[in-house]
Amino acid sequence: MHIENAIQEWTQLLGSEAVLTDAPAMSMYRCSTVSEEREVPAVLVPNTCEVISELVVIARRHGVSLYPVSTGNNWGYSDSLPDTDYTVIVDLSKLQNISFDADLGVVTVEPGVTQQQLSEYLEAQQAPYLVPVSGAGPHCSLIGNALERGYGITPYADHWGALTYLKAVLPDGTLYQNALADMGAHQVAKLHKWGLGPYLDGIFSQGAFGIVTEATFLLKRKPEKTIEFLFNVTDDTFESAVAAVQNMLAELEGVVSGVNFMNGRRVLSMIDERLGSTLGPVVVPDEEVAAMLRSKQLTEWSGVGALYGSAEMVRAAKKIVKKHLKPHAKRLVFVTPGMLRLAAAGLAVLPNVQLVREFRNLVASTRLSMQMFQGQPSQVAMPLAYLKNTYKPTRFDLPLDPAEDGSGLAWFTPLLPIKPAAARAYVEIVDRVCKKHGIEPLITLTTISTVLFDSSVPLLYSKDDPDGLQRVRDCYAELASECLKNGSYVYRLGVHSMRAVADSDDHFWDIVAAIQQALDPQQTISPGRYAPLQQSDV
Repeated sequence: MHIENAIQEWTQLLGSEAVLTDAPAMSMYRCSTVSEEREVPAVLVPNTCEVISELVVIARRHGVSLYPVSTGNNWGYSDSLPDTDYTVIVDLSKLQNISFDADLGVVTVEPGVTQQQLSEYLEAQQAPYLVPVSGAGPHCSLIGNALERGYGITPYADHWGALTYLKAVLPDGTLYQNALADMGAHQVAKLHKWGLGPYLDGIFSQGAFGIVTEATFLLKRKPEKTIEFLFNVTDDTFESAVAAVQNMLAELEGVVSGVNFMNGRRVLSMIDERLGSTLGPVVVPDEEVAAMLRSKQLTEWSGVGALYGSAEMVRAAKKIVKKHLKPHAKRLVFVTPGMLRLAAAGLAVLPNVQLVREFRNLVASTRLSMQMFQGQPSQVAMPLAYLKNTYKPTRFDLPLDPAEDGSGLAWFTPLLPIKPAAARAYVEIVDRVCKKHGIEPLITLTTISTVLFDSSVPLLYSKDDPDGLQRVRDCYAELASECLKNGSYVYRLGVHSMRAVADSDDHFWDIVAAIQQALDPQQTISPGRYAPLQQSDV
């Protein structure tokens, strides 16, 4: 590896201001919510896609590995960190071009385009389409989220599924696009996800086979009406409620959003600081959690979803939601944006007593979740990352960065079928294992199809706690092992979990290694990322 020569050539190509080599300039890229450390010799910050190919050729010529990041906000997984030391980060956040087909609702973006930027663009164009939002927040990349197979709760919940076309620079510097685009069929190349011939776009999703420089997404047209529904379920009726949600999704596919189940601790984490006020292996006792829930008229499980469509469609869908959920829910309510505005206005003029403050907070959080269902980017989920952080943000109108702010977070995100017995077994595993390691079991179950949940469990720790990181690592390893024994596993990996999976003896990873050997024998792009580490990388 001749990094000095490569840096000299990159400086000639990009300019000195776009080649960072001093420690202060690179410090933000080393910040990590999972407390991993990497030796990073340089960071490249190109401002046009046109230079990416030459940038890669230089790396290949000098035997240097590159690690592309879209905005670097992969919090709780990898942040901006590569999987191996001495890998140069390529920061694509300045690539922000957007093109939009207003007739078809198809948008093409570069890697630096965030949820917020697309929202502002569509608003300026007066285009009636929903942004594919996610809980990661307004300032995260659309392409980065899709390539990691992230999801949201708007109708096009599967963001990789909504991606219909991409361009990428391969490890030899040549350009990849699908067969239709190569042939010149430009009217349809960006509209037909599967292209022609073998579906090769897929190797760039959770793959290290190139640098994606452009992607096209289908956007969902804004419906005439959006109604949010909220429900509360006791632990005794949890299984029957899971079955009811699955039946409801099957009957209302395309009309109902993703549905979130949150356990009581997860709900309380948003409204009661006692869930994050202590350092060390301290978990709030079950009896205290039960009392906190009773005091706030909450149950062991809370759920939320939304209905989309014409007024007539939503009216009919409400009846179907009631049919499925009401027999199992202690409370089921439907709210509209107008109802929430009226409630907020009414509460604003009432005396500032405890009960009124609690109702104000409830209405405010419901309005934020409604905005998410309406495709408006929001930081509503971001405070969770700061639960164990001694620093608490006070301005939520400004971009938050949990890594730079010193938050400790590792996401555990397994898949499981929407089946009552599977959901119960999983919840019991998480509750038992997290408590064993002194970590609050904050559980969310999100429907990502009519048959599948993804669960998101934040393993939170304080960086002021000397044992916190090790407890999180041990907890993650045991959760992964126990879930695998039960037939489920995570949908996504981070730098803290990559090696345990990608370096296994499973034949799948042998195939990945063979493809990588064919396309990238020098390990130029993201060595070790969703791929076995080659001997030269160790």
